[in-house]
Amino acid sequence: MACKWRSAGTSNLAFSPDSHLLALSGPYDLTLFYIPSGEKLRHFSLLIDDDYSDPGMRDMTYFQPRPPPYSLTWAPDGSKIFAGAPCGAVHLRDLKSHHQSTLAGHPVQVSSIIFSPDGRVMVTGGGDKFCLIWEMEQLDTGTYASKLAPPDEAFYEPVMFSPTHGSRFLTKCGDSNVAIWDTSGAYRVVFRPKDSSITHILWTTFSPDGKQVAAAWQDHGGDIVVRIFDSCSGYSLRTIDASVHTAGKGPFGHRHLFWFSSSGSRVAYIDTWNRLRLWDAETGDYVGGDTGYLVYDSIITVLSPDRTVLATATHKALRVRVLDECI
Repeated sequence: MACKWRSAGTSNLAFSPDSHLLALSGPYDLTLFYIPSGEKLRHFSLLIDDDYSDPGMRDMTYFQPRPPPYSLTWAPDGSKIFAGAPCGAVHLRDLKSHHQSTLAGHPVQVSSIIFSPDGRVMVTGGGDKFCLIWEMEQLDTGTYASKLAPPDEAFYEPVMFSPTHGSRFLTKCGDSNVAIWDTSGAYRVVFRPKDSSITHILWTTFSPDGKQVAAAWQDHGGDIVVRIFDSCSGYSLRTIDASVHTAGKGPFGHRHLFWFSSSGSRVAYIDTWNRLRLWDAETGDYVGGDTGYLVYDSIITVLSPDRTVLATATHKALRVRVLDECI
């Protein structure tokens, strides 16, 4: 299934918590699509004020040119959409009241926004290398609850909360490590690539039961290595050599996507060109894949929360792919 959309400046995609809706963001607008039919449901303007020297939440009343949002996320109850701006603001759109407001906390771009499973806590990460913890019940105050500073100068990007421990979240690090933080700042486990040739951390994710962490790295030669760790001890359980089955990966970027299957038995990978590869999570053996439809001009690919649908934005179209149940 593919639905057409205008090509000006799309930056991000985000599925609703029930996987039925897809939000697409541009520099000035936000469009909602209904996944089962591909129908365009609603179109919103993103009002903005980049001068937020007075921190806090307030109404936005006028346009200003700026780059598109760096991150896009739905609230767990599906009532709001949050967009992380290059200026460091987090823009909030209430889908029921249509009210827009802004949270100020980061001085530079907001690259990631994640929520705890119970929806009570939001974590934002930005180019300032800090993670800000926001209590959802206190958002009206416009102030964050706490700030987590990395122990070094590396950049930390929040990726996802543990599905079983509501206060622990996973981060990608600028030094190519992966770390688990607690929102209190008291708990931290580091997963290291243990390979001097590693240059980038591509992606990281929890298994559905929260007991394991998978991390994918890229080395100097462009090859991809996936390691699976115990999430509590940080002990490396197994290594998947993905390079044999990911030849011709295309350029490095945020378009690479890894995840565990719903059962936790497989690790799946979508490369820049939208090719699917599968490995057995227990043995690390390659179990197959397909080319699906090749996409050479993709901007970003995202996976639905129920792990059944992939959405890929190109410069000309929004493509939606339903995955097999075995994935």
